Amino acid sequence: MQMFPSKKTNTEFVNLTAIKDWRDAGHEIELLGTQLDHARTAAKAAKGQWAQNYWTTTVERLFHKWQLMIQLKDTGLRQKGPNSFYSKIDYDWYERSEEVRMIGFTWMDNWFDDAGLQGRLDESWNKARDEKLQKARLGLA
Repeated sequence: MQMFPSKKTNTEFVNLTAIKDWRDAGHEIELLGTQLDHARTAAKAAKGQWAQNYWTTTVERLFHKWQLMIQLKDTGLRQKGPNSFYSKIDYDWYERSEEVRMIGFTWMDNWFDDAGLQGRLDESWNKARDEKLQKARLGLA
């Protein structure tokens, strides 16, 4: 006989690429802590200024990431992942280039650069930005 009978709970199955649940990040925090320990050991054994700077920077970055992961776990954050349908990249601004590519002719490359390629790219970028602004004003963005 069980002392505390278990309650029936509703289980929610979520695609791993859609939502990151930081409440279950204990194993990731442990792995990052192990990396941090190894980086600290390498920083102590570093012989030279460049190696010392590299490992010190690595230890600082890993430590800040480790602290952030602990805070996210403590708050129980659930966030959308990069592969969700909310984060599709919009390539409407992209226009194909019609220039001919020549390999090995630097004077030819300079000739094409002088033909105003940068100006056309800037014009395309500004056009896309203006279209997005108009969509936002109409409430379509």
